[in-house]
Amino acid sequence: MKQQKRNQVITGYHAIEELLRSRRSNYTGELYIELGAKRSEKLKELAAKAKVRCITVSGDELRQMAGPGVRHEAYIVTATADDGRQRADGATGGGHEYPSIAAFLESVESDDSLVLALDGVTDPHNLGAVLRSAEQFGAEVVLLPERRSAQVNETVAKTSAGAAAHVSTLQTTNLARALGELKEAGFWIYGAEAGGTPLSSCSFSGRVVLVLGSEGKGMGRLVRENCDELIAIPMLGRLDSLNVSVACGILCYEVRRSQGRFG
Repeated sequence: MKQQKRNQVITGYHAIEELLRSRRSNYTGELYIELGAKRSEKLKELAAKAKVRCITVSGDELRQMAGPGVRHEAYIVTATADDGRQRADGATGGGHEYPSIAAFLESVESDDSLVLALDGVTDPHNLGAVLRSAEQFGAEVVLLPERRSAQVNETVAKTSAGAAAHVSTLQTTNLARALGELKEAGFWIYGAEAGGTPLSSCSFSGRVVLVLGSEGKGMGRLVRENCDELIAIPMLGRLDSLNVSVACGILCYEVRRSQGRFG
């Protein structure tokens, strides 16, 4: 079946900078820069290297292109993306979307791979922040359910400060089943949940999957049952949970530290 194409708008200096740096071979688009905008020369240089046409427009034209509800930015990229092959930020290659767990497992080479799985995280700002942590700590892929989940879009790309252009994602119809497939491939599944084993008592080695649920409901029952161990971040405050993106950063650091990635 022929794949349809869709136009995307990316805003935010850092998101656009990283998208241009990634130089995706099948990315097509145009970079619009407001006349007299700060930091425009750097983006023009990156656009030239990525063979992306650069167009200078007035502030009014740029605001009209951004559309309602989008905070004005000095830089906008419009990209053409192929449904099923590219994410909303136009990224492929190192940050492409895997079609299945099997496809991901075929590409895995590291014995200490890190996978993130999100269950019920619907806020695009949280997803963007999670992708930023995923990029910083070298997660191979982020699993996203098709339902009850934010998906990679303009807001996510912007919030991730460019990380969305580098982090691979995998959209799954059944997260619990996907975790089962990873478990069969030698991954150990850790679910973040209050009352779990304190993080200070955990030792991570080998291939690891970190599962994070929504702040309100946490993980679903079937997802929780597919976890090998439940873990928790010890806290001193009165609140009963951390923002999911903050928890993600802490957990990713501890996994990579335990795996000896920091020397």
